[in-house]
Amino acid sequence: MRYMLLCRVGELPKNPQLAPQPNEHLQMNFYSRLGILMASWQFIESSLSGVYFCATTAPPEACESIKAAFYANSAFSVRLATTSEVIARSVLSDQIKAEWKPIAVELKRCSELRNKVAHGVVYWAPYETDSGDLEMFIARNFDNPKHALSSERIYFSDLEEISKQFDIAHAKLYEFYLALLQGPYLQRYPPKV
Repeated sequence: MRYMLLCRVGELPKNPQLAPQPNEHLQMNFYSRLGILMASWQFIESSLSGVYFCATTAPPEACESIKAAFYANSAFSVRLATTSEVIARSVLSDQIKAEWKPIAVELKRCSELRNKVAHGVVYWAPYETDSGDLEMFIARNFDNPKHALSSERIYFSDLEEISKQFDIAHAKLYEFYLALLQGPYLQRYPPKV
């Protein structure tokens, strides 16, 4: 089963084999969209590492140790905070530092959305009368005490919108990365010919 059945105890079928199931088409569409969203997020993670490396303005021979420091912690929030600190303390211009701030704010917001998706659970509630066409959705994991009580649900259409937000955030991040790479970094370490 690729989802949790959400219902009252009295609605549980006596035989789990007879539990209602979402149709295969509904599941395929939902999980395809979820996969696209997570792929969009991967581009953000990858580009952030490029920004971090260029912002350190370390010589290319230090590349491996710089990358090791960046990847020492797997939490995106820590990597983002570390990148922001490197930029703030770097020799980069005040203009570049100012350009980074709204990008970092947007990445933090996207990270929070990503965490809701990644750490939630997929549910299906066939007995709810107000669920329209009985969509699948993501909600908090009720077993996880770290998650605040919330009735917030992330539906298929939300996944599509979040994916678009990730793509927009990535475009800004990647543009910033290319500007660093082609500007301050290459000026400091021009390619050897």
